Amino acid sequence: MGLFSSYKDAVIWRKSMDLAISVNSVVRDFPEKEKEYQGLSCQLMQAAIRIPSRVAESYEPMLHNPDEMLQMARFHLSETEFLLDISSQLGFIQEANRIRLQECCLEIRDMINKMIRRSGKREVFHEEGI
Repeated sequence: MGLFSSYKDAVIWRKSMDLAISVNSVVRDFPEKEKEYQGLSCQLMQAAIRIPSRVAESYEPMLHNPDEMLQMARFHLSETEFLLDISSQLGFIQEANRIRLQECCLEIRDMINKMIRRSGKREVFHEEGI
């Protein structure tokens, strides 16, 4: 797979991990009732964690269809964006944090879309570091 021996070398995976870690930090400040089983904070964390997970799976073409995994990552990214929006509207996330996380989501979305468009050239694309 080109220059990378692991998905952990890919910029997109590192950025999506950073997003998941940042979301985890933000949900710690949610009200206690939202931290309960399947509350908004749980849903947000699950959606954010699934993004790097699906990106990692996309680097295993023998096990999965890479484009399908990237499309799933994009789906979970959309879910994360929605949950960030509703959390912000409910007053659980400060505006500065919401903006920072949304910008990160946009950057990751651009990278996913680029990977999907270039899927016919996966080997070259992975060598570019995305």
